[in-house]
Amino acid sequence: MERQVRKNPVGKIIGKNIVAAAQDLGWTFSRLAKDMDVREETLQRWLTGERMITVFGLVRASRVLGVSMEKLTEGLL
Repeated sequence: MERQVRKNPVGKIIGKNIVAAAQDLGWTFSRLAKDMDVREETLQRWLTGERMITVFGLVRASRVLGVSMEKLTEGLL
């Protein structure tokens, strides 16, 4: 029996914003994971909402991408 994964809608919004910021820089998924110092599998789970990104991960993404945390959480309210 395959495990059903429930995706977090908040995580999906944050993930879309992180992806958009990385694409604006022309970065690949691999580069983003490397620069954030996380495994690609972990990053993938954060970006799809399968796992909720930690506050530390959000701060790291903000710093690595050079965008505000507000920009990465845009669309939540």
